[in-house]
Amino acid sequence: QALGQPIGKIAVGKRADLVVVDPDHPQLYGRHGDLFFDSLIFNNNGNAIRHVMTGGRWVVRDRLHFDEIKIFSDFRAVVSRLMTEPL
Repeated sequence: QALGQPIGKIAVGKRADLVVVDPDHPQLYGRHGDLFFDSLIFNNNGNAIRHVMTGGRWVVRDRLHFDEIKIFSDFRAVVSRLMTEPL
């Protein structure tokens, strides 16, 4: 609030950054407390993150980014251009 940011509730237009983790993911299953968070941070070779909210809007749902198709398309275009341009 001191920064003048729209906070205080989870709603569109309010600042809310959330991550929803899948506790049944094989790397997290059965872990609790510090061991759960340690496993999430240091052993996360898979995708244990299910949903992500940024700025009050869901940007990842069921492990898919809302703009994933465009992101991959842009990535392929850049890689293709780099592979064809002389060094």
